[in-house]
Amino acid sequence: MTDVLTRADLLALTEDALVSLTNRGLYKRAAKEVAAGTGPTITADADAVRGTFPDGVVCALPPGGLEAAACTCGASAACRHVVAVVLAYQATTSAGDPNEFEQWSPAEFPDDQLEALLGKRTFTIARRRLATGYLARIHTPTPAEPVPWVELPNCSVRFLVPHDLAYARSDARDTKEAVALAVWAWRAWTERAGEVEDRHFAVGGVEARVGGGASAG
Repeated sequence: MTDVLTRADLLALTEDALVSLTNRGLYKRAAKEVAAGTGPTITADADAVRGTFPDGVVCALPPGGLEAAACTCGASAACRHVVAVVLAYQATTSAGDPNEFEQWSPAEFPDDQLEALLGKRTFTIARRRLATGYLARIHTPTPAEPVPWVELPNCSVRFLVPHDLAYARSDARDTKEAVALAVWAWRAWTERAGEVEDRHFAVGGVEARVGGGASAG
């Protein structure tokens, strides 16, 4: 494998994360192929990690999350080829361990990254929600549960890969603004952890400070 660029995001994807991003069936099928030696041949450069399969299918994984993947199989959504490329890349790259625990905080993501991910319209909707206020509960990562996540009133948001916003996922359909709400909740909790501990607490509302917990970048 030509390993010009180490992809920390792909190396950080655990089995649970891959299942969350795709589904259990795709994961099992891809893992079986890779274990049997019938998975893809991996190449990597600055643009993408690519897998070429025995039947000629080529799947490319550029930075930006698995949604950015391009596969010649023609699937309209995530396919087993995407999962197989991740697993094969992990197997042929010595750096990193997807099961290694890292203590980190989603509060680190600035507002410019949130707006770039969500788009201006969705980001504006999220800001309006912040202005009205909402309840949240923070779940910090632990060795047993390494993924930090946030409970919101109508959904939860999980940050599947450390330091990479592209892998934040809400369990509610078509609610990308929840990712911003979760990041802002984490920032507010960082400032008030000693006060609220692990309970639900209010975020934003009339007392939200533009220059405070949900400040721009």
